[in-house]
Amino acid sequence: KTLNPFMLTQTKASLNSSDEPVVVYIGNKSSHVFHTLDCDSVRTMKEKNKVELFSREEAVEKKYKPCKRCDP
Repeated sequence: KTLNPFMLTQTKASLNSSDEPVVVYIGNKSSHVFHTLDCDSVRTMKEKNKVELFSREEAVEKKYKPCKRCDP
């Protein structure tokens, strides 16, 4: 699979040993479903609906459901 520039930024960030949080999932504000960064659903999602999530626990706490396509 080809990584889009957003994903490359996140991959580079995850390799750094900085204290900054790293985005691991993208949530959809409209559907309240969360996805892995490389899920096809993220590519088709409207930018205004994208929410950065930093852990599975955060996604679940915010009442997001896991995507059935990418199974995060």
